Amino acid sequence: MRTIDKFVLVGSTLKVHGINGLIRVRVNPDYLDSFFDADFIFLDLNGSKVPFFVNEINDGDSLNVLLEHINRPEDAIHLVPADIYLPATEAEKTNEDHSERLEFERLIGFTVFSQEQKIGEILNVVAYPQQEMAIVSYQDTEIFIPLHHELIETIHPDTKEIKMRLPEGLLDLA
Repeated sequence: MRTIDKFVLVGSTLKVHGINGLIRVRVNPDYLDSFFDADFIFLDLNGSKVPFFVNEINDGDSLNVLLEHINRPEDAIHLVPADIYLPATEAEKTNEDHSERLEFERLIGFTVFSQEQKIGEILNVVAYPQQEMAIVSYQDTEIFIPLHHELIETIHPDTKEIKMRLPEGLLDLA
């Protein structure tokens, strides 16, 4: 059995969000990539660091997390407020030299869905002056999909899927 000796404080739970047990969280931007890559997080509950597996991260207007076995607001209320920790071996601080790195680069390889329709895999992410764009394989061609927090409904790191609300007519341009 693996023991974890050192932890890094990466954020905190803020409040319960919605009816499915989602928890709104704040994560230090220096550890955001590590948070999105984490299979599990630790919450400080009454002085003990308790592990929770991450089922889903919703990166829309706010950052929300759905934890395994937390399916109702009544379950989640006991986890708010709490500090969020990652094992020190998994909490890599974003290197200052990479400050210009694309915000959505971590989504390369994810499959995009819109309204339950599979669109395709994100092949690359490119930055334009006003917008980051995903290059997605769609019906044997490459299309550009704007990456913006308002268009992203949910991100599922475990299945590498991202659900988006695509602008009407976008797929007609392909």
